[in-house]
Amino acid sequence: MIQLNISALVELNHAFLPTILERWQGGIINVSSIAGFQPMLYWSVYAASKAFVLSFSEALWAEVKEKGVKVLALCPGPTESNFFKVAEVPSNSEMNSNLNQLDSVENAVKLALAVLESGQPIYDHRRPSDTDDCQPTPRSAPRCVGRFSGKAIPKRLN
Repeated sequence: MIQLNISALVELNHAFLPTILERWQGGIINVSSIAGFQPMLYWSVYAASKAFVLSFSEALWAEVKEKGVKVLALCPGPTESNFFKVAEVPSNSEMNSNLNQLDSVENAVKLALAVLESGQPIYDHRRPSDTDDCQPTPRSAPRCVGRFSGKAIPKRLN
């Protein structure tokens, strides 16, 4: 899971970002999860790996946004897929109780592309208004602070 959610994601960003930067346009959508916003019992590696995707994407967004490149951390909720089957979520669990409220893949992609176009760094399907740049929310506080502290750090993209 760490190889897929962290290592492969960083390698893919590293592989494609230079070309996108040369063109001064384009975007990257990194798939995180609402699980990335909090620790989860029995899902600790999954939630932590998705928190990495969220933090990595937010930082990358801040680094490249002045160069015409957009980066989005997509944080979908339950979406139509084999996720729950592969994760072996018991049918009597609380997680499975919401399976009748699954978002379609098509809708998730449509929303992701719209949010990417808007230039926002995060799309959290639960609270889309909290994804606005530097609104006073617990999740946006590090991004706002990071923006100021980042000005003191030399800019370098490898």
